[in-house]
Amino acid sequence: MSPNKLTVLRAIGSQVLAKIWVGSKNGQPVIQQFDEPRNFAVEHSPEVHNIDDLARELDRLASMRHHCVIRGEFVGEARAQPQEYPGYHRRLKLNFEEVPRHWVMFDVDGFEDRSWSATRDDPVPQIEKFIRKVLPECFWDVTYYWRLSGSAGKL
Repeated sequence: MSPNKLTVLRAIGSQVLAKIWVGSKNGQPVIQQFDEPRNFAVEHSPEVHNIDDLARELDRLASMRHHCVIRGEFVGEARAQPQEYPGYHRRLKLNFEEVPRHWVMFDVDGFEDRSWSATRDDPVPQIEKFIRKVLPECFWDVTYYWRLSGSAGKL
C-alpha cells in the first residue's frame, strides 16, 4: 500500500470506537465509553496526496463511530492470523506491520497547566506552544491538521 493511504479499521457489528457525550436522566452530559472490539474489517482510504486530502479524509471518518485509523498496514490474508469471523481480523502486531507514512499523529494529554475551557474554545495557541516546546525544530514551520478528542466536548 502507498504511504499516501490510511489503514482504516471497521469494528464488527455496531461496536463503537470513540467516546461520545450523551444526556443522563438528570440532564447532565455524561461520557459513554467506547467498546473494546476484538475483530475488525480492514479498509483503506483514497490516496491522500497532501495535508488537505488528509484533513478531508479524517473529517469524513470522524463521524464514523465504528471506524478508526491505525499507522500499520495489514499484512494480507496469507500472512494474517486465522480469523475468528470471516472477513474480520484481530488488531494484533502480527496482522499489521509498521510502514513509513507521509503523516504522523501525536496524542497530547496533560500539556501544561491551563484553563480547559480556554483551550477547548481556542486550542491553536496551545498547539503552537506544544510544537515549539516539545517537538524538534523540523516540525516548527510545517503545516498541520488538528482535532480535539471526545473528552474535549465536556462543557
